[in-house]
Amino acid sequence: MDRSIEEAGHVRGPVMAGAAKWVRANLPAGSNVGHLNWGDFVQLFAYDPDHRFINGLDPAFMLVTDPTRIRYWEEVRTGRKPLDPVEFGDTFRTNVLIVTKEVPRQVRMCEDALLERAYEDEGAIVYVLPEGSEAEKR
Repeated sequence: MDRSIEEAGHVRGPVMAGAAKWVRANLPAGSNVGHLNWGDFVQLFAYDPDHRFINGLDPAFMLVTDPTRIRYWEEVRTGRKPLDPVEFGDTFRTNVLIVTKEVPRQVRMCEDALLERAYEDEGAIVYVLPEGSEAEKR
């Protein structure tokens, strides 16, 4: 029992909570929100059920409904394709991209794309996708 309590103390907290709360407070309800890891969905939705997230729980669902977009998303998130902020925003009709700091490569990808940080805490960053994308016009 003591070991279980000790191990529980090392479990990470909800690293996406602050970013999700920021989105909930700053974007219109129903807006699409970009993110790069399907596993982040649980925390994002738990703290912000008012928005639509790109992918959640299992990417196989999107593979069935939209194979082109899931392949694009997978190539970007794994670094096989460079992040083009306008293309990403247009593809997913979103103005923001949430990235967990637990995947430093994805943070670097956003920094390399010169994305502006709208929110940051110890767990995640919310980046603004550039104006001029089709997403901004919706």
